[in-house]
Amino acid sequence: MIALISSALWASDPWNRPKELRIIPEPPQSWTELRLEEKRLRFWWEGEQADVSILTEKGWETLAQNISPGWISPPLPIPSLFRVRCANGLRWSAVTMAQAWTTPLEIEQLLHSDSDNWIPSNSTTEIDSTNDGSVWFGLLGGGVTQLKPNNKTSHLGRWEGLPSERVISLDAQNNDLLVGTSQGAVLLKGDENTQRYWGLELPDQYVQRVLLDNKNIWIGTYKGLFLEDDTGATFTPLKPWSVFSLSVVQEGLLVGYEGLTLIESDGSTSTVNWPGNTYDILSESDGTRWLATENRGVVKYKESQSEIYLDCNANQILNVQGLWVAAGTEGLIAPNKVIHRPAVFNSKAVWSLFKHKDAILVGTDRGAYAFDTRTQSIRTDLLPKTAQSIQSSDPDLHFQLQLPPNIETIAFFQKSDTWWVLSTDKIFSTEEIIHLPAPALSGVIWLDRFWINTEQGVFWYEEESQKWIPVQNIPLMAQLKTDGRTLWGLSANRIPYQIQPSRSYDRLTALDVAPSGKATCVATEDGLWRIWTGSEELAQRNNEDLEELISGVLIQAVLGDGKQGCWFVGEKVLGHVSEDLELTKIILGELPAVYNLKYAWNGGFWLDTEEGSYFIHPQAINPDRWP
Repeated sequence: MIALISSALWASDPWNRPKELRIIPEPPQSWTELRLEEKRLRFWWEGEQADVSILTEKGWETLAQNISPGWISPPLPIPSLFRVRCANGLRWSAVTMAQAWTTPLEIEQLLHSDSDNWIPSNSTTEIDSTNDGSVWFGLLGGGVTQLKPNNKTSHLGRWEGLPSERVISLDAQNNDLLVGTSQGAVLLKGDENTQRYWGLELPDQYVQRVLLDNKNIWIGTYKGLFLEDDTGATFTPLKPWSVFSLSVVQEGLLVGYEGLTLIESDGSTSTVNWPGNTYDILSESDGTRWLATENRGVVKYKESQSEIYLDCNANQILNVQGLWVAAGTEGLIAPNKVIHRPAVFNSKAVWSLFKHKDAILVGTDRGAYAFDTRTQSIRTDLLPKTAQSIQSSDPDLHFQLQLPPNIETIAFFQKSDTWWVLSTDKIFSTEEIIHLPAPALSGVIWLDRFWINTEQGVFWYEEESQKWIPVQNIPLMAQLKTDGRTLWGLSANRIPYQIQPSRSYDRLTALDVAPSGKATCVATEDGLWRIWTGSEELAQRNNEDLEELISGVLIQAVLGDGKQGCWFVGEKVLGHVSEDLELTKIILGELPAVYNLKYAWNGGFWLDTEEGSYFIHPQAINPDRWP
């Protein structure tokens, strides 16, 4: 069994090593650039000018001297190793490799490269504006989109300096923008064109709320509140509370968590507790406070007295000729308490609100929309279009086969010299269409036959009769997986199941399953397991047919390597475990929920998440590991 431990890169130290070093490959400008072995690299860190060296066959050689954060290198091999030393530093940084993957935002930019102005269809977590007239959209998995006064858009991601494109909060003051992400916070100084970072010094790098005021920088994290004042001194006023909202009031700072805390100017605190979280705070000049809470809906609070104004799911509130409520899955609630369901915005939930010109901007789980407060209807004249993401198991192959972007592809199969595409209602090639007996959830080719699983069961296609044959005496499956040798499924109640010969392994509750040669790897919430199915000798070597490989951590997805080993995705890592338990891994950072890991047909991996698809470069991990 292997212990899998993720740790931070390094903290600030007496040797003045660079802080928050990140090396970002240039985003591809075309599909042909997706797998380039050499790319320009951009170096970001918090600190002064520095020297960069690269490891070559002759040893460490100087690549550049006296460069500033944001420096862009000439094209270099993706797996190169680098180290950085600040001008006044006594030691080099830890040896670091480029982040050898392409993010959902960068994939979106490829898909919409022919469109000048668009807003990503990610969850819009927060919206604000700067004095230059720009409106800024924080997007979960989509970075930050700037809508300029001329209605043009630009997109900020890791290449532009964000520590993560999973943006949870933002706050603007003058022309400055403070952005909170899943991997720290960054302050974009608009007038100075500079950046500052906070990461390892925070109580937690998962930043849930940020606030700029005239004197202080407040960063609310998953495990506490961080403060940097105008002298540069730093404090942690509240710990280990999970901070959801911040609001400057006359008495000090209001902090929303499981209740409400007032931090006064002298540092003293007073607290009102109640069950559930406080997601937003709106203060009025007469001392009235409106609170968006988890379990009590919208609460009106004044002079130590509270009352429930509206019983709903409340995420954000906005006062524009009355109180508007972003009510999550319930939708947008108007001051007259009319509910506009999420479907009005082609979405499933409403998360954020912002006043813009004579309308309000509504942030949903599928982009942002302008809404007329007078007619209570969507306006199309204020925002660019919301770009719709492609739903494909391999976006690169999808476009190589010249499929329309609006076709959802579940899988691609190559049978003889013909490409076949599985969509929800059919399997088709350029010459033939096979309609399905029920909407498909997944599918494979096994024993030279098409197999699909649906909500009505598992079927295989008999070419001679041109009929779908149901597989008898097996439960409903959530997915099918094969390595060409055996066929496995994951039942609806998350039990690994071998289809033929039929056998279940109810000792495990799985998140994913992957056959791999004489074994099958299983992902669970508590680790990675291996089932020995094709070798009695190997099973006896382990004294049983079930072997624990990695324990005590979440494994979200697995993919067999055909050699009794597998690739896996944890909370922050992509790794590989060989048959003899040799481990290789790379740190991807805080990931959204992962629901699939698969090989890309032309090399690399596609990692499907709830916030879009990541492409993992073929050279991200030692190519000797590839099957």
